[in-house]
Amino acid sequence: MEQLNKILAEYIKRLGNDYKTAIATGNATPELSFRPALDDFLMQMSGFIDHKIERIFEPRQQGKYGRPDWLFSNKETMGIYGYVEAKGFNPNVSLNPVDYEGQVKRYLYLGNPVILTDGIDFIVYNPNKSSALTSICTKPINWNAPELNSDIFPMFKNFFKEEGFRTISEKQLVAELSKRAKHLCEDLEGILDLNEDEAENETERKTIISLKHLWDVAAKSHDKSLADNHTFAGFVAQILAFGLLYAHRYVNEKNIKPTDKYQKLQVFWNSPSFNPQALRLQPFKTLVNALADELNSPFSKIGIWYDNTRRMLSCIRLSEHQITTPNFHELYESFLAAYDGKTRNDFGAWYTPMPLAEYTAKFVDAILPSVLPGENARDKAIKVVDPCCGTGTFIEAVLNKMTLLEGSQIIGFEILPVPYALAKTIVFLCWTLLTIQISKLFLQTR
Repeated sequence: MEQLNKILAEYIKRLGNDYKTAIATGNATPELSFRPALDDFLMQMSGFIDHKIERIFEPRQQGKYGRPDWLFSNKETMGIYGYVEAKGFNPNVSLNPVDYEGQVKRYLYLGNPVILTDGIDFIVYNPNKSSALTSICTKPINWNAPELNSDIFPMFKNFFKEEGFRTISEKQLVAELSKRAKHLCEDLEGILDLNEDEAENETERKTIISLKHLWDVAAKSHDKSLADNHTFAGFVAQILAFGLLYAHRYVNEKNIKPTDKYQKLQVFWNSPSFNPQALRLQPFKTLVNALADELNSPFSKIGIWYDNTRRMLSCIRLSEHQITTPNFHELYESFLAAYDGKTRNDFGAWYTPMPLAEYTAKFVDAILPSVLPGENARDKAIKVVDPCCGTGTFIEAVLNKMTLLEGSQIIGFEILPVPYALAKTIVFLCWTLLTIQISKLFLQTR
């Protein structure tokens, strides 16, 4: 307890000196002047509680880019304890949480506790929506003889009590990823609305250039519907989120450490170890590579989101049943339902179970000669059209279960860009496994 009291007393002394110097010289705002002292205080407190606790601190950009000023995690397990967000310091006025409710709510979607502080008042918010205030001393602060509150110690001990390492259901995992994708979509729309000369710094300028170049290519060369910034932002957000959900299935070897899982998620799309799996989603791999600089930047808005999401996934344990080759069709439909239920209903994006699709394909194959008795259907190339192919369930079933002669054609149309990308990849994967030559396999968004 003596050491803890010493840490607290030294922090208050430094805080007072830094604050007074900042006010006297005008070299820093009250908000920024206390952060170095607070950073040292948080490091000492966390180190005293457990030497395995590490922190990421980047005060200038984190809040702007979707993550609070400090992230605390376990060095060995990568489980996240929580976040700390610092606000303006006034030694005479208590921190007013009402001013920051929207920001705190946004941070809580990350799934861990959040501390809102001005350096003296510490308000702990929990994902279950409960909150509690603990202050280091009373305000106005008497710098000569501050009244220190030792309750700050159990508050921190409780904050660092539990890591965010979870075993969750498929439904919960999909809901978590879709929620994060929604927030990323909002951020991307904001970036796309900016001109290059409106960037606040070089990092943001590069992000604007990269996204707008990709936007231009996608809209002109692949799908005209992506010319709308909301549609394009949603497309990128879904690809990145669903791509991580897909990659997560393949990096979950038994007893893998979270730190190893985190690294494998980072290199998944270009690692020789995962090349067969990555190539199955070639459009996803292409987009990840196109945004590689942004995704690997610790200061880019997209990079911070990607890092946050990889950290979350690295601490998710999957059941034995979940660690299997993903059913893309079913997995994406559940993802879309959570991400955008309205679009799913408006466009009828309902998953057809593969056993039903395969039964239908085999049934059609069996009755085709009797339905067309004069056509010698068994001896001719046929044309199969799926006007609303979704992720390609029926087309995959046709390729795998029907008798197709050389020269047969398969045509699919899909209005939603992400299911189209999945369908195109899955269908071409099946097509390469066939021993016959399909004269035309055509997939198009409408």
